[in-house]
Amino acid sequence: MSDLEWELAALIFGARVVDVSLGTVRMMLLVGGSRWLAGAISFAEILVWVLAVGGVVTNLQDPAVVVAYAGGFAAGVIVGSWLEERLAIGYRTVHVWNANPQVDVTAHLRAGDFRVTRLSGTGVSGQVEVCVAVIRRRALSRLRRAIEEVAPRAFITVERAERPLGGETLDSSARRRWGLLGLRR
Repeated sequence: MSDLEWELAALIFGARVVDVSLGTVRMMLLVGGSRWLAGAISFAEILVWVLAVGGVVTNLQDPAVVVAYAGGFAAGVIVGSWLEERLAIGYRTVHVWNANPQVDVTAHLRAGDFRVTRLSGTGVSGQVEVCVAVIRRRALSRLRRAIEEVAPRAFITVERAERPLGGETLDSSARRRWGLLGLRR
């Protein structure tokens, strides 16, 4: 294989990593409600994809190009999921069940600037404190650490929250800072 063929294969591999990674982030933005930003990203994604496909189609006789295309797709899935995890787009609803009556998880979380609703519940062993919080996904690890500090045996579930609205889940200052597209101003 010539140097040009290797360079083409490397270019196609890189293009696939970029376009599949963009596709993963685009889908997360779309699910999270940022359709305008997702639309803008899809433009770049498809532009890169067309260039990659064009390179493969014109060089189908070269197995390195075909393998680079498939390998770039696989690597793009890994990179895209890593990127999405780092961006932590969206919101989560967190439920905490605390059976220890000596610990007030709600008060501890409120002291940490989390907005929490406290409910009373009855479990197998009696009364339990039930805490519910809707948070930005990027705050999830901080919330978990705060819970583990005071109630390491608490039962915690995390679910995706689709576009929370109203109440005090989103303050207006956050909307002003991030704007309609979810971009920092």
